[in-house]
Amino acid sequence: MNLFEKDNLFLWKNVISEVDKTAFKAMLQGKDFELITELLGLPQAEILQKLVNETNDIDPRTYTLLQLITAQHPLFEIRAFKDFKQPLAIEPPPPQQFKEARLNTGINQANFSKLMKLNRNTVKDYDKAEKRIPTTTWTLFLLATAQHPNYEIILK
Repeated sequence: MNLFEKDNLFLWKNVISEVDKTAFKAMLQGKDFELITELLGLPQAEILQKLVNETNDIDPRTYTLLQLITAQHPLFEIRAFKDFKQPLAIEPPPPQQFKEARLNTGINQANFSKLMKLNRNTVKDYDKAEKRIPTTTWTLFLLATAQHPNYEIILK
């Protein structure tokens, strides 16, 4: 499902969820931290532990991916094209190629900012290759625009 198609425009504003720290911890209870770390595209399990311990802030895009992984997102779920053994987290393109990749989808800075609930200046920094787009943000972008090679986002 491409959330930017004409009939789906109302949906894309609801992809990214507001962070609920209690729900975040509950979603992780009893889960394999190494596997969740890999699925979220985080570099190491210690980062996930810091999020649980509230040492680090939980990014809304990381929270949303976790909701999708654990089937807790209020509107959407993910479906594998083949099986759930395929990678979910997709490494973003090099910073110099992000703008081109975004433009190829027809999504302008303002809409990308709204879709990912990012400050518009952050998106400008991605476009200028001053910042690298995080794996979680890139993965959600691919899901929302029906470009993910292994999964699709669908309405519950």
